[in-house]
Amino acid sequence: MPLPITLLIGCPNELIRVGLRAMFEKTGVKVVGEAKDAPDIARLAKKLKPAVLLLDAAIPGADAFDLVRRLTLALPATKCILLTTLDNPTYMARAQAAGASNCLLASVTQKQLVAAIEHAAAGKPAPAALGPFAGVASKMQAVSEAVLRKTALTRRESQVLSPVARL
Repeated sequence: MPLPITLLIGCPNELIRVGLRAMFEKTGVKVVGEAKDAPDIARLAKKLKPAVLLLDAAIPGADAFDLVRRLTLALPATKCILLTTLDNPTYMARAQAAGASNCLLASVTQKQLVAAIEHAAAGKPAPAALGPFAGVASKMQAVSEAVLRKTALTRRESQVLSPVARL
């Protein structure tokens, strides 16, 4: 039997945190912690080092994109998934640029959410069937590659400098 995927839930709403925890009980996802605001999320993520962080995009205490950026730099093995009610390509692009593995609409099904967590934990790109994030991410990747071809930096130089540019 494979090991469960460890998950930290970051959401200001206790009812939603409890519901998510209950939803994952019979899946291959093990909730290892819950946090209600950005400082708690950062502290618990560094302490617990979950495979995946499921983060409400409206988390109090910090800008969610900035929090994802900081956590993906500090904990590269922890993959971040944002949950949002906003179906907005710009929002999805900001999530991708911050380093999120996925950005899902809050209307996803249990099956879709578990699949997104499994893909993120495995380091796989977000599948298109799970929402608009995959399409936005692939377009951004294509633009990024086109820009790289036009710059004087080598691909490796760009890889090294990319995390610094996010700061």
